[in-house]
Amino acid sequence: MTGLISISQLSFAQQVSFTPSDKSFAIANRGEATTIVVDANDFEVVKTVAAHFQNDVALVTKTKPVLQNSLPTKTMILIGSIEKSGFIKQLIAEKKIDTKAIESQWERYIYQVVSNPFPGVETALVICGSDRRGTAYGVFDLSKQMGVSPFYWWADMPVKQHEQVFVSAETYLSKAPNVKFRGIFINDEQWGLGPWATKIFEPEVGTLGPKTYSKVFEMMLRLKANYLWPSMKHKKSFYQVAGNKEMADKYAIAVGSSHHEPLHINTTLDWKKKINGPWQYDINKYRIDSAWNNRVKETADYENIYTMGMRGADDKGMEGDLSVDQQAKLLSSIISNQREILKKHHKQPLTDVPQVLTVYKEVLKLYNEGLEVPDDMTIVWPDDNYGYIQQLNSWKEKNRKGGTGVYYHLSYLGRPQSYVWLATVHPLLIWKELNRAYNTGADRLWIFNVGDIKPHEQQIEYCMDLAWDFPVNKPQEALFRMKDWYTNNFGEELGESSYQMMMEYYHLAFERKPEFMGWDRLEPATPVVNSEYSYNNYGELDRRLERFNRLEQKMQSVYAQVPESYKSAFYQLVYYPIAGSKLLNEKLLYAQINRIYAKQGRALTNEYALKSKLAFDSIKLITENFRKLENGKWNEMMSWWSFKYSYMPPVDSISIPNKAIMGVDFDGNDVDNPHNPIHALPLCSSIDRETFTFEIYNKGAVPFKWKACTDSKWLKVNKSKGNCSTQERVEILVDWTLIPAGNNLGKITIKGAGETFTLQVPAFNCPQNELDSMQGRFVEKDGVIAINAASFSKANNKNEYQWTVIDNFGQAGKVVTILPDTLRRIGHDWDLTLNAPSLEYNFYTFSSGWINALTYTLPTHAINKQRGCLYAVAIDNQPPKIIDFSTRELSETWKQNVQRNSAIGESKHYIAKPGKHVFKVWAIDPDVVFDRFIINLGGLRKSYLGPLERK
Repeated sequence: MTGLISISQLSFAQQVSFTPSDKSFAIANRGEATTIVVDANDFEVVKTVAAHFQNDVALVTKTKPVLQNSLPTKTMILIGSIEKSGFIKQLIAEKKIDTKAIESQWERYIYQVVSNPFPGVETALVICGSDRRGTAYGVFDLSKQMGVSPFYWWADMPVKQHEQVFVSAETYLSKAPNVKFRGIFINDEQWGLGPWATKIFEPEVGTLGPKTYSKVFEMMLRLKANYLWPSMKHKKSFYQVAGNKEMADKYAIAVGSSHHEPLHINTTLDWKKKINGPWQYDINKYRIDSAWNNRVKETADYENIYTMGMRGADDKGMEGDLSVDQQAKLLSSIISNQREILKKHHKQPLTDVPQVLTVYKEVLKLYNEGLEVPDDMTIVWPDDNYGYIQQLNSWKEKNRKGGTGVYYHLSYLGRPQSYVWLATVHPLLIWKELNRAYNTGADRLWIFNVGDIKPHEQQIEYCMDLAWDFPVNKPQEALFRMKDWYTNNFGEELGESSYQMMMEYYHLAFERKPEFMGWDRLEPATPVVNSEYSYNNYGELDRRLERFNRLEQKMQSVYAQVPESYKSAFYQLVYYPIAGSKLLNEKLLYAQINRIYAKQGRALTNEYALKSKLAFDSIKLITENFRKLENGKWNEMMSWWSFKYSYMPPVDSISIPNKAIMGVDFDGNDVDNPHNPIHALPLCSSIDRETFTFEIYNKGAVPFKWKACTDSKWLKVNKSKGNCSTQERVEILVDWTLIPAGNNLGKITIKGAGETFTLQVPAFNCPQNELDSMQGRFVEKDGVIAINAASFSKANNKNEYQWTVIDNFGQAGKVVTILPDTLRRIGHDWDLTLNAPSLEYNFYTFSSGWINALTYTLPTHAINKQRGCLYAVAIDNQPPKIIDFSTRELSETWKQNVQRNSAIGESKHYIAKPGKHVFKVWAIDPDVVFDRFIINLGGLRKSYLGPLERK
């Protein structure tokens, strides 16, 4: 036998090639495909996957191999499990294959080329699995390497043709998965997957039936997933449809249920209150136990992971007017009774029947109040619905027999606002939170809420890949895998472009999800209002629109060059999310501009209402185009109308007088205070030489001539006169060679339509001696200093506490944190400055006195009760001030934090005199992620993000 390839190479080891070598085995070669053999007595999934592999070879080579249950002559591909394949057992008994490394292992497989394996057979490629799923993964891993994407059907990813396909003759041993159970939760499917299955794909069943689930399960096996929470809201429950559980068994998928469907009872569709009474155990125990008993009896012969405990119907808290202590006692009693039901219907010991308690929402509180959970049950830790895991293992929980896991949202319907339309969770946020989970031992089960599956294809494979082979403390490797996903599916050039565009898409969504741009709330319902993106401060509203415009232009340019065979997949995976996000932002921001213009009486007011409506109509158009892809294959799958944010926002319409009326707006103007008598620009400074603008606009329908002049030689404009029909923007220029050193004040006088407007222009020309003192420092500008966390002047590590910069993440584009992020908390009861790792930022002020420091961190939660959300900050050698950014779920602070992906810690400090200073930050809880800082010396203007970093 040949030597083994290192198991650590699994994610990157390419076994398949398209040219022969001295050490290769032909799967197909110029019109001839090697026969596939599978034992008729092997697991059903092995036979099912062998048939898929037969079709995969045909997709790649246009030659379909024979699939049979008997031995052929000459060559063969033998697919089988150690447990049930007679052919594999014979090879093991005759010592022709060595399976010791995978025997009794979980979901592992080997590839081995064997000479003379059976009488009359010259050579065989043996794909052998330690169990039924291990065998399936081994087969589909080869399919993927041949070029058959797990989403060849779900995303219409084309398969590249090859005349020859070979596999290395080197014996290959797979690694074991890092997470034992890896799965998806189909949820909130009533706007996509449900209608699509009902009307388009499986109308004979009228909901998600075995035909639909066969496609889901095939995709899952190709992704090395093994666990499903089925859809729960559309028409019928999973177990109400004949053939669903049998289809799951055919594909060897373990079936569970969501956190409020104990013992597979769907409280939305299975439980009918009018017939069965209330879903309240303390007053309806007999009927609830009866339903559980019947369902467990029905499912006991299949592979299940039973959800335990009890919440209220339809994802609500436990019904009945019970205290926390009473709820905990009742829940403990419920779990005991559920375990008796499981014990009654299963032959194996109860401790071998997989059971999970997902401590979601109020159940987490009951658990932390002392709810006892049997040691063989798996505790599943939830995120807060917005990607931040609420709690993880203590040392005691890490050693549970049943282990612990994670329930994580890639899609969510609920407070404060839903995001069920597009896939917008940043890939590095997913990695960061799962890194914490994996490092604390929460590796028994990971389940991801993926909504309708589409458009989450890339994220699903990303998450399954992380669960199989997690890159511990290696964020950039996680990104490399994401990039590989695009290049493997689209080719190098198109894949690279797609990856870059989608990273910009994720950055914009991390700054603010498109669904959150209306600043409205789901519960209690609030109307769409103006966003916090400022029209006049820091250029942030224009900058967001411009970033989306550039992204969409690049995407359209790339799309025009996409080969026809890839256009459908590209539209689904790249075009639609980018175009949809851009258009939803435009719809809401153009409406905001419309409402601002209406207050100012601008002639362009109504035009921006039309621009908002055009964006709204364009969302409908791109959605209809999606539905028409592949001759209507995806009709009903994508919807634009799922929530209030999907509809047209409020816009104003005004009457435009038939005359000329001049108005002037300018950078820094407070549009909410139109009667402010002071008209002054932000400070112009020679340090950064930022330029500002003013805007001349017409309030009437008649054009007018305008003229602008300045009172100083150093002050100029790029356009001094014009004819204004609607509005014109003018750039203000400062000639720094003519302006005196120090503070200056110039004026611009604008005349037009019988009106005169005076705009003050403050300017500071920094003396050279001060400039020399500022080198390498962040400098006060207009009463503010903005600093990105990754731009530290000095990083002070302490022993194992090492600062790490994570690129392509955060609002600033880079964040800083400690890795590993599960180290013990740093003591801060005495000299924190000696024990804790710190970051230093050199800055320079022209002001003194009391200032506010704003520290922006990711709004993570404490890992466990022994940890918190603490860090400390100080200026110069002043005593550190400890900041705690922990929040209570559903508090107003938490709602704002998760929608902006920032927790903003505020601290007050005193600066005795202007000049050189140092801003210092200490980590106390090592998993705090620092994004950026703002030092407000009194000049911070109203905005969403604040100013950009400047040195």
